[in-house]
Amino acid sequence: MALSWLMDRAHIEPIVAALDQTVPKEGARMFIRQYGGGPDECVVVANEAGYLRLGIELLKAALAPTGFHNRRDAVEIDVDYLLRDSEVQLDWLERREPDAEGRLDASSHGVGGVVGMLIGFGLLGVFLVGGATVCRWAYDYIVSL
Repeated sequence: MALSWLMDRAHIEPIVAALDQTVPKEGARMFIRQYGGGPDECVVVANEAGYLRLGIELLKAALAPTGFHNRRDAVEIDVDYLLRDSEVQLDWLERREPDAEGRLDASSHGVGGVVGMLIGFGLLGVFLVGGATVCRWAYDYIVSL
């Protein structure tokens, strides 16, 4: 969706640049901690400057060009200075527009997702073959007694 419903890019960019210059990076801290059994149980902890800087970095990402690291929807984000002690790091963000039903397609991960699935299936195959081999060795050992 275009920004015309509120302001156009020409008005927003100088505001974001002014915020970026106004809020110092020094002393801004935040971390993301997983407190439970999975990524659905996380907490973000930050000081005031950390939250302000995160907001500014997200605004900058909203205006940045896509195509970071040869990923179609990827946008570069500079938060390493914020996440020094964090358990979770952010390498990049992805910016996508909603589909006809108003959803973001979170399941599409491009070539990286396909490669990950192939590696996963390969590892599953190795574990299955290895498990079958161990079971056969155990069976042959028991029968030979």
